[in-house]
Amino acid sequence: MANATSNSNDSASDPEGKFHDLFRVHYDAGRGRPDLTKRRHPEWNSRDFLNEMGKSAPSNETLAHWLKRETVPLPTTKDAFLNVFFPKAAAGDARDKADREELSAAWEAAWYKRRVAPRQQRRDPPAPPPASEWKAVPGAQFEGLVEFDLDDPVPSNDGLGWHRVPAILRFGATKRPWQNGLVTLSLFKAYLAVLETGYQVAGGRLIGNSGPLPHDRFKRETGFSEVLGPKNASGHLDDWVLEEPHPIAVVRPVSDGAGSVTAQIVAWPIEFDVAPALMTDGTSAPVDINKTAVLKALVLEGCERDGHGRVVLAKRQLERKAAE
Repeated sequence: MANATSNSNDSASDPEGKFHDLFRVHYDAGRGRPDLTKRRHPEWNSRDFLNEMGKSAPSNETLAHWLKRETVPLPTTKDAFLNVFFPKAAAGDARDKADREELSAAWEAAWYKRRVAPRQQRRDPPAPPPASEWKAVPGAQFEGLVEFDLDDPVPSNDGLGWHRVPAILRFGATKRPWQNGLVTLSLFKAYLAVLETGYQVAGGRLIGNSGPLPHDRFKRETGFSEVLGPKNASGHLDDWVLEEPHPIAVVRPVSDGAGSVTAQIVAWPIEFDVAPALMTDGTSAPVDINKTAVLKALVLEGCERDGHGRVVLAKRQLERKAAE
């Protein structure tokens, strides 16, 4: 691998570049592709690559983002693409094992640099602007299944005292212990709602497929917006919906401007998918699945429900002091 990546950027200064270089080298070489010696063109194509990834496969759109060096794969896809490239690693093949470890380490460096450090800097800036009077209130978050966060609302010219509320949002799958193995929880559908807690949505200004805040990954409904994607090959919500802070609503104060802005991600229990977890060797965990029992124990007994009976997967709240 040293010769193949000799033109890579320095991994310490550009870990994303290092990962993308390695990923592209293996993809273009058809690494792990069945019957490679019989093929005229060795490189992978998107259809075959995603088929080999199985249930953890992202959408064609997401794979294209990886290949264009635009995004780093989510943790839920990591083992799957490593298994595709290096099928002999689990059996002890020295070359596959070494190259798998190299690509895995490159992914770790790229993922945690891109996803953790920048977000922490946004949420905890070295010197918060004196004018900011917003304070985050701890709230629920179903780790691994959804990542949802609000940035400080910014004044909007839509109306006096009105604010635009920026947010980030992504979905994935999460493995949880169950009986004698592991299960994977994922979602077919989810919804975004902004509650009336001091501030309320102003004049229907909620992100959706039409209206003042149009976005093709949301569909406006009465009182909430359905998240449309991106989805992987299994139809599960997967990957970033809003990777950078993007306005999800325009809100206005109910009274004197005190109170909070509250937004949450919710889903009906029927919209969860439960499956045996795929292990690092490509096999499924030995576990009997009763979806109703799994959801009751792992989701319903530990999560809040909204007024419609939907499971609250993430809840974010920002408080603002009354003007003096």
